[in-house]
Amino acid sequence: TISTAIFGGIKVFFSMNKIQKGQSESPFSRQVRSTLFILALLRSCSVILGLMSLKHVPASFTETIKSTAPLFTVYFQHIVLGMRTSPQVLCSLLPIMIGLIICAHAEISFNAIGFWSAVFNNI
Repeated sequence: TISTAIFGGIKVFFSMNKIQKGQSESPFSRQVRSTLFILALLRSCSVILGLMSLKHVPASFTETIKSTAPLFTVYFQHIVLGMRTSPQVLCSLLPIMIGLIICAHAEISFNAIGFWSAVFNNI
């Protein structure tokens, strides 16, 4: 992650340097750059939330919470795309949710900050 940020920063620096000197125009439109900026911001938030969750709860618990990713995928698929999910898929999500409830309830070192960081990391 750190090397990605370093190499990305170097690339942006040299690209901006070329544009300021008038050597070339940016290959991306303003809309593409704003979309990429939003995606980069969301990715950064995801990394920060993941590290916060690992600071407060064990890695095994964080990974268990991350197993709810299919649930969030189905939810956002319905909200954003308006697609309906089949009853078979919804029934297959029940064991995941039941397992998460049991795991969260039985976790000795449960911490609300770590739990919610891991949940929002999924989103």
